[in-house]
Amino acid sequence: MGTGWFYSVLGGGLTKDPNTGEIANLRPTNNVERVPLSFDNTAERRMRGDFAVPTLFGGNFDAVFNPRSLFRNAISDAIPGWSFHGGTSNIASPTSRLVDWRDIPSLDNYRTLVGYDPAQPNYALKLTPDDSITHNRFVVPDWGTLRFNLHVPDNALNKGGKVKVTIETDGYQKTETINLEKAGGKPSQYLGDTLKVGYGTQGFETFHVDIPEQLRGKVATLKFEVTDDTVYLDDVFFKSTNLKFGNPSNAGTDVTNDRRNYLLEKPQYSLSYDAQNLYKTPKWVSWQVNKSWLGNRDRATSFVPDETLPFTPRVMDFEYKNRGDQFFAYDKGHLAASSDRSRSDKDVSSTYLMTNIIPQHLRNNQFNTAWRNLEKYSQNTLVASGGKEISIIAGGYGSLGTIPPGFIDRINVPEYTWKTILVLDNPGQSIEDVTTNTRMIAVITPNIGEPTSFPHTVNLPGNAKSITINSLDEWQTWQTWRVSTDYLEELTGYDFWSNVPTKIQEVIEANEDTYIDPIVSSSP
Repeated sequence: MGTGWFYSVLGGGLTKDPNTGEIANLRPTNNVERVPLSFDNTAERRMRGDFAVPTLFGGNFDAVFNPRSLFRNAISDAIPGWSFHGGTSNIASPTSRLVDWRDIPSLDNYRTLVGYDPAQPNYALKLTPDDSITHNRFVVPDWGTLRFNLHVPDNALNKGGKVKVTIETDGYQKTETINLEKAGGKPSQYLGDTLKVGYGTQGFETFHVDIPEQLRGKVATLKFEVTDDTVYLDDVFFKSTNLKFGNPSNAGTDVTNDRRNYLLEKPQYSLSYDAQNLYKTPKWVSWQVNKSWLGNRDRATSFVPDETLPFTPRVMDFEYKNRGDQFFAYDKGHLAASSDRSRSDKDVSSTYLMTNIIPQHLRNNQFNTAWRNLEKYSQNTLVASGGKEISIIAGGYGSLGTIPPGFIDRINVPEYTWKTILVLDNPGQSIEDVTTNTRMIAVITPNIGEPTSFPHTVNLPGNAKSITINSLDEWQTWQTWRVSTDYLEELTGYDFWSNVPTKIQEVIEANEDTYIDPIVSSSP
């Protein structure tokens, strides 16, 4: 504008507010509502799909005002973030390829599942055969995978089409290719399936590209190229959506220094892994659930080592066997539940990687148990029936010994299992929607079988409190085991929901959940 820093908060530019007549720091006059320079607009919905300060500007293609306007396109038909300073496109008029989700018929059901708001247009970029587009130069973040969402109409599958993704800096280039063919869906095929389509024909499916350490902090460009088929691209950002509310242990990807706190980011969940012998389990797993994640796919039949883990030897399926008789056996217990990822075989299979598994007592994990009842409550009552979107972090605490006995490489059996859940009223809400009234659930359950007699008293670790259980029903009720998230933080040393403003955290993490679900009666 030729005014330098004058219109910044520190620049000191003063103007008269046309509404009040008062002298105030205001942005220059234009045809939209004027607001004070100090107004924080980082949470505006035009940056939906990412953190408040975007990890990649214009990554959701929504920073375009009225892309169909002839007047706007007469001035510029460029897409912000994708057209200058190293950005290029072989598309004649890039803004003409921005398509409102409402104008993509194959997304009709998906829009309902994710709570699409017609008052807030959400644009995706349509890429047809031989199209390419390159993002402006940017600085690669210090941590976080590259993620992007693809929707592939069903009639575009299995025709040999590909989406090539290239991130490049001076002297280094990495290219990953998404094959537009149906994923196999078996756990043993998971690594290959990461580059194939699972849910993407029904809605937007997230894909990840791991970023080499030599790219961190470097200036780079990012290019997408499509061959043979038509796809829709959206939400191109860094850092997993599963960590939008925070990285509880500040996990990292340095194979030397982060061996006991190693970050793995997957489209289905993110986790911190402890590769130390005698542990060899996830410290925590974080994931989100809304209606779009729930379906009717069956459980998988096998567990497999996670080939994305850089440490060896990796935990194998058989290491959980032969531990006592059937009643006292330890299950391969999912932290991110397979039923929370039941929309496609590919998503189900992701939960059967051994990096998502802890030794969990049969009578804590399965059947009518408090842990399983909370899973069902979360899926059925909160999400499927209530239309909520929830973010979950789960893990284990303490030690009851190791399995398998007699092996050099052994796995820690946690004494307790814990979980903290942030409940958002609607899908698509984010950090800015969390208030002091937002519901938060936290529980801790003993990783043992139920008592043989009642009443039975359990002293929670850390001398927090004693719980006296008077019946088997009480033992199996998840509400019996409610604690505060503050308690779990003190116990584990993790900082949950750290991206939520501190003053809001202080309120919602301090209280134990006391919510009572309303009784729904049917009319005669």
